[in-house]
Amino acid sequence: MSAEAVRAYTPPVQTLTTHPGFVATRTVLLLAVLFLAGCRPSPSVFVLDGTTMGTNYQVRIADPGVDRDRLATRIDAELEEIDRQMSTWREDSEISALNRHRDPERMAVSPAFGAVVQRAVELSAATDGAFDVTLRPLAVAWGFQGGGEPRVPDEEELAALRERTGMTRLVVESGPGGVRIGKTHPDLQVDLSAIAKGYGVDRLAALVREAGGENFLVEIGGEVRTGGERPGGGPWRVAVERSDGAPRSAAGAVLLLDNVAVATSGDYINYFERDGRHYGHVLDPATGRPVEHGTVAATVVAGDTATADALATAFLVLAPDRAFEVAGNLDVGLRLEIREGERLVARTNAAFDRRLAKGD
Repeated sequence: MSAEAVRAYTPPVQTLTTHPGFVATRTVLLLAVLFLAGCRPSPSVFVLDGTTMGTNYQVRIADPGVDRDRLATRIDAELEEIDRQMSTWREDSEISALNRHRDPERMAVSPAFGAVVQRAVELSAATDGAFDVTLRPLAVAWGFQGGGEPRVPDEEELAALRERTGMTRLVVESGPGGVRIGKTHPDLQVDLSAIAKGYGVDRLAALVREAGGENFLVEIGGEVRTGGERPGGGPWRVAVERSDGAPRSAAGAVLLLDNVAVATSGDYINYFERDGRHYGHVLDPATGRPVEHGTVAATVVAGDTATADALATAFLVLAPDRAFEVAGNLDVGLRLEIREGERLVARTNAAFDRRLAKGD
């Protein structure tokens, strides 16, 4: 997929909220993104906040003419619709119906749901298959999802599970009759939690713009999209938390964001150890096993948050050199934290560096 295709993406009109456990189903846990010079709203900013997708959301708007109450109502409705479409915790959700669907015939889905699945397919192709929304059976086998105990599956079990995973087994068709999704294996399971929060951010940002807001910051669980300027002028300032446990005052990077999105994913919280080996929860679709190349965190700056969210996951899977190559192909900013022995080394590309605050 070209850089133009990444920049051209716009989120569909519908949305997704989620069950409090939604984040726990993610293939990748997300790190916090901190807001600088804005922990307390200034008089010229109003804030709408709440909970969704197992985490918190916040919408900061520096346009006093926006109808706050009407926007809050629309945000609540939008998040509820996302839940109805994409929460695997709901039996009546669209995604649960797709996961139960075993008929060879393709299943009709809503345009918004189909567009998000199509986006996942596109980003999988753009990342050598590193972004994969079908890995839930493998994650359950390792004990990272489903509530089971951590364990190391044998190669025979992994091979059998890989037969029912893989993005090439997912088919999205759009035509005059609407959007339809097919599965070439009846037991294929889809989990969109590695793109859903970013998509939700994009939809809330679209609602703010529809309400007349031009200067805003939208955040769900550390995924951020900005528009216009912060109060007082200039880009919004967002700090990315370091993955080594450093205090928040020692941010890993401070970004200047205007009309752009950022997402951060990490693989250093959800893990277990067996026989002296470390097993992180980020799985390589090619092997069904945890990745082992040492990347512990990825931060992506892109034109939309769904893309940034998904790529932050993919860049944890790809080896660092290939991750930077793909980021260059897609014209997105990238920062990786890589463990080299006892050291944690940060690498960035030029597109990321252009967004850094002076002195960072």
